[in-house]
Amino acid sequence: MVKFYQNRELSKKLAIRLSKWKRWSREFLPPDPLGGLQSGYARQYSIDDAFTVYLGGYLVSELKFSIPAAKQILKDMKTWMQSHGFFQYYNHINGKSKRSNGAQGSYCIYIAAAEEEGLGGSPAFYYSIKQILSTERMSLEGDILRQDRYLETHLRSDPASVSAVPAEFESPLQGARVVFLSNLHQTFLEALGAGF
Repeated sequence: MVKFYQNRELSKKLAIRLSKWKRWSREFLPPDPLGGLQSGYARQYSIDDAFTVYLGGYLVSELKFSIPAAKQILKDMKTWMQSHGFFQYYNHINGKSKRSNGAQGSYCIYIAAAEEEGLGGSPAFYYSIKQILSTERMSLEGDILRQDRYLETHLRSDPASVSAVPAEFESPLQGARVVFLSNLHQTFLEALGAGF
């Protein structure tokens, strides 16, 4: 059975002011087809919708992206996040609901603004997504170091209008903002008591 959440419940569980949560939901989700100022109907959120709002709000409040930039980032990343299990979307198979298995591995996303704008003057970004495969602690001359093995994927906004990923993007990004997506997703699920 699919669980739905309401504004007040999400605001309380995620420790976000109700007015801020409602503002973010208006910005990062399409209009509620059942709601309206006069309807008296309280918006209901699937877990996917709630995570979309939560991530969009994080981009704005913690990483200091503008609302238009955060919307563009969510749009750019949606397909990738779906294919990597960050949405708990339900697939109907043989008349039964089947939840995705969730995200596998630990992911962090480095986000850097492109110099040129995307189509229609929208913000454009480069993304470097790192999936941590293993971590090993080691000692070198008395210092404790951490060695990570990871896979790296590069994405960009509007491939037709944004030039190839610059060479400096291949290494740690200058001025990039980082989303520890796996940690953020886990925090979200635990707050909702939905840690599948």
